[in-house]
Amino acid sequence: MTEYLSLVARWLLSLLHRTGYLGVGLALFLEGAWFPITSEVFLLLAGFLSGEKLLNYWGVVFSGTAGYTLGAAVPYLLARARGEDFLFRYGRYALIFPSDVERVKSWFQRYGEAAVLLTRCIPVLRNAVSFPAGLAHLPLRRFWGYTFAGFFPWAAAVTLAGRLAGEHWARLSLWLQRVDDLLAAVLAGVAVAIWLWLVARRRKRPV
Repeated sequence: MTEYLSLVARWLLSLLHRTGYLGVGLALFLEGAWFPITSEVFLLLAGFLSGEKLLNYWGVVFSGTAGYTLGAAVPYLLARARGEDFLFRYGRYALIFPSDVERVKSWFQRYGEAAVLLTRCIPVLRNAVSFPAGLAHLPLRRFWGYTFAGFFPWAAAVTLAGRLAGEHWARLSLWLQRVDDLLAAVLAGVAVAIWLWLVARRRKRPV
């Protein structure tokens, strides 16, 4: 089946096979910590490996959820320690935009602490909710509890999809290739935007 996989997907499969649950946990830790990591791809691939009896299904789900939960504490602690002004001033350098923070803040104000639980299955909001939770000084143990409980069913569902993919890997690999292409396009767009911003900033400087 692996002949249908894109080069990146095959490399990730090999990496996950070698690193096992530690690799799954580390990948999702990075996503929770606001690194540009797509957890769905890692969970799908790890789920496939569990279907091939190379990893345990529940081992993947628990290690991935635990890694994400620990990683989510990074933006939470940053917001808690440095405050909202720091995020709005320097967050753009880490692709943390005020619109994302404001949107998830409205969720947090509407649903309270439950927003941490409810948004963990929603892309973008899933990671951004850590910031208002930190700004609100939500106790860390409760933050971790909500995060684990909210992300667990999502991790279980995505891993199960990878496990059940079986003979449909050709179709799934095409989707993964599209993800690769999309990520490449996004990175290229970000690089161009940064370059244009630097050029415009340099022209504004007095001679």
